[in-house]
Amino acid sequence: MKVVSHVYRNGEYAGVFRGEDTELTSQGFVEGPPRTQEEINNSRITRIKAEFDNQDSVNKVLLKISFLQENRIRVLEGQPEITATQFRTWVDGQID
Repeated sequence: MKVVSHVYRNGEYAGVFRGEDTELTSQGFVEGPPRTQEEINNSRITRIKAEFDNQDSVNKVLLKISFLQENRIRVLEGQPEITATQFRTWVDGQID
């Protein structure tokens, strides 16, 4: 097992451990059968993309700010603005 994050409980920081047969989900750690590295990566990418769409997420706000800033820069450089769909496609391509 290894520490994957820390939580603050009762005035103290505590390590959150993850074994090889667990997965961190929005509901916490879930036990499951061992998975391949590809399955783990696909799960992580799906979780990141879902977080971008979560209306209560800071990530959604930051993504919107980045989109507006990108278009501002493009206008200053004399380039055409990009659409939200083009920007999201680019962002999705940056996740690895």
